[in-house]
Amino acid sequence: MIRVDIDETRLGQLFPAFLLVDAAGSILSAGPALRRHMPELALAARLAEQFRIEAEDGTAPLAALADSGQLVQLVALQSGMRLSGSVIALDRGYLFAMRYVPSQFALGAENLQMSDFGPDDPMVPGLLLVGLQKALLEESRSIAAELSRERQRSLELLERISRTAGFMAHDFNNFLSIIRLNADRIDNDGSGGDGPASRNRRLAGIISETAERASEITRSLMTLSRQRLDSRLPLDVDGLISENAAFFRTLLGPANALDLALDAAGARVEASRVALLNSVMNLLINARDAMPDGGRVSISTGIRQAQLAPHGRPADPSPRDYLAILISDTGTGMTPEVLDRAFEALFSTKPHGNGIGLASVLDFARDMGGEACIDSLPGEGTRLFIYLPVMVPPVACAAAGAPASATPATTGGAAGGRPRVLLVEDEPYALEALAEMLEDEGLAVQGCANADEGRAALGQGRFDLLLTDIVLPGDSGLVFAEEACVRDPEMAVIVMSGYVPEGEAIRPSWLFLRKPINSGVLKDMIQAALASRPRASPRDIAGT
Repeated sequence: MIRVDIDETRLGQLFPAFLLVDAAGSILSAGPALRRHMPELALAARLAEQFRIEAEDGTAPLAALADSGQLVQLVALQSGMRLSGSVIALDRGYLFAMRYVPSQFALGAENLQMSDFGPDDPMVPGLLLVGLQKALLEESRSIAAELSRERQRSLELLERISRTAGFMAHDFNNFLSIIRLNADRIDNDGSGGDGPASRNRRLAGIISETAERASEITRSLMTLSRQRLDSRLPLDVDGLISENAAFFRTLLGPANALDLALDAAGARVEASRVALLNSVMNLLINARDAMPDGGRVSISTGIRQAQLAPHGRPADPSPRDYLAILISDTGTGMTPEVLDRAFEALFSTKPHGNGIGLASVLDFARDMGGEACIDSLPGEGTRLFIYLPVMVPPVACAAAGAPASATPATTGGAAGGRPRVLLVEDEPYALEALAEMLEDEGLAVQGCANADEGRAALGQGRFDLLLTDIVLPGDSGLVFAEEACVRDPEMAVIVMSGYVPEGEAIRPSWLFLRKPINSGVLKDMIQAALASRPRASPRDIAGT
């Protein structure tokens, strides 16, 4: 038996979690840390009522454990807290010289203090490290949460700026359209020769040129508002490629040859001229870079029947005609790994490539209702296909047998058999200028300031063409165009705007004109829309 002559205060400093037990096993005293973490601990209570004793000898009595050198653990029955230490025999009982055991209690407790441990307790450095890690983790979580909130606020601000920029672009484009259309009116009113009329034409040219330069500002606003819409026209792809063949050869350089095999027979697609040329240029640049020692590039076109499922659209119910553009080269080709990621945005194998070229080609094809695909093998060159829906099949073009300037068939009802146009535009000056321009082109125009006036006009007769702004007071022009097409499926539709609000959808069969309005582009678009419109039957014309 070891005699221990020490007061409880000093004992609590050495072992803050000690227990004094009498010979009968009743608790006489407990260390300060133990009393703080076990408020349920009752003095004079039996040790076995508060703790479970775990020792190497199993359920050995206290007398056998005392001074045996065995490591003893006490497990609190209520909280699961563990204590570890030795049992020392005293004159009046036993001393449990205990320390906290690293456990979920010790590591997870938020109210542990340094005074809960003895001066040489090995748990102290570990708990300090754990505490530091917990503090750093909590700080990281706090920073991450704040960054997430800031990111959400930034996205919301960007969305508000985007919407504001879009509507600003719409209003600005409306004003520029009025300026350009009226400048054209001044130019058309002038007579030949010198004098005031000649001076007016020169001033009108200056106004038109300045309006075109100002439209660059709206393009920047449209970029900010994520608007990428461009005017879509019926395009003769073979003609477009032929017209730019000299430029394409210059782009490829003298070391590369360009072959053309254009066999689309005049078929037209509804697409953006600029976007189509940009796509071909991107592919030619890729082909040139894949042939550092020179080679041969081929551009071929043709009509292919296919049953595609363009991205984000339902699959074609049956095979339909697509105009296929094939651009092939004799370059280095692609490995299967590179081929799998070829259309991936920002992916590039070039040292200074941005990975946008092929991704933009795929986006263009899908925006036009088609698809793009690529075929390549290392050392065997690359072939890239662009499929665009045919708008005017070759047979229809040949069967028309009329020059482009021929007056299209009408539904009748207008004086002199002129094609009837329903014009919906909420800007009064733009409405006036557009109506005058269309009347000068030999069209009968019914002008309306909003969708309600357009509905009233539809109730009074039939029209060959609907030309409507998209952003209108009340119902949008797209909603009105849908209603108009339900009433008369044969009516051609051109929608125009400098901004298309999110969620608005333009039918693939409609033509889109981007504001500010270019008179020449609008005239070509109207002529194409009326020419491609189904001719009315005699029964329709008679109204029987």
